[in-house]
Amino acid sequence: CIEDIDATQGIIPLFTYPTEANDMEHSNGCVALPFVRTFCKVSLSIRSHAHQDSNLVLKALYMDSIAYKGDFQSLPQPTWTCSEERMRLYFFQGESEILLNAQALDAHMLMGQFIHQSFSAVVDIYDKDANLIEADKTLSTKALNIPWQAGRYYDYTLNINSGKLS
Repeated sequence: CIEDIDATQGIIPLFTYPTEANDMEHSNGCVALPFVRTFCKVSLSIRSHAHQDSNLVLKALYMDSIAYKGDFQSLPQPTWTCSEERMRLYFFQGESEILLNAQALDAHMLMGQFIHQSFSAVVDIYDKDANLIEADKTLSTKALNIPWQAGRYYDYTLNINSGKLS
């Protein structure tokens, strides 16, 4: 058990599953210990299928209420017990035009947890002449409702189409 881990500190604890040295004659007593990250990796890309008569500028992309502190137990199954402390996790902050081709945003190492939240994007919408139509429009996906598990990699590509984020 590893207690009181803070995912914002940049330290990534590792664990290994129980292993036996079954073949002493051929292994000379050496046992391979494959280490697994206690965190999962979450990365995001975004693209737009907006109409040709408008442009979208991404200002922020985030997910609310993400646990970042907790305890990790490797046996009998890798399990996180998350504290009640939550944060808004940003995958992007700034200004970037959203194009048809997917653009990679930030990736984060996070503790395993059940995710029932949605991704939210804040965008500015411009017409073809670069006149602002709507500022700071917030678009959100449906709630994910999935577990993020230790040692796994989750890669999402979000699409903005007809004013919806999916």
